Amino acid sequence: MDDQEILQGFGKILITDVRDAVMSTMAMDYHGRFNTPESKNFQKLLAENNIPEELFNHICLKTIDEVIFKLLVAFEENHPELIVHYLGTDLAAISDGLGGDFLGDWIPDYSAYPGGAEDEAI
Repeated sequence: MDDQEILQGFGKILITDVRDAVMSTMAMDYHGRFNTPESKNFQKLLAENNIPEELFNHICLKTIDEVIFKLLVAFEENHPELIVHYLGTDLAAISDGLGGDFLGDWIPDYSAYPGGAEDEAI
C-alpha cells in the first residue's frame, strides 16, 4: 500500500466506525429508541424545547466533527508524543494535515452524514 491508500484506509475507518456510528446513535436517541434514564431525560428536554431534527443533526455533526478535528490536530501538532499508527505507519508523518484530510476528503468520500464542520471554516 502506498501512503495515500494508508491515509484513505484510516480515514474510512474513522468516518464509518467513529463519526457515523456516533451520529447514528444520536439520531436513534433523538427518535426515542433507547429506554435508559439518561435517554428519557434527553427526550424530555427535546420535547420541552421543541428542537427540530435538522437543527439537532447539525449541532451533533458540528460537535462530532470539531472533536475529531481537534483530536487529529493534537496528534499532529500540539502533542507530537502522541503517535497514531495505521498498518505500521505514522499517519502524521505521511499527511500534510490529518485535520485537513478529515474535513477535505474523508467526510465527503465516506460519510453517510454529509454536513457538519466541513460546511464551515474551523
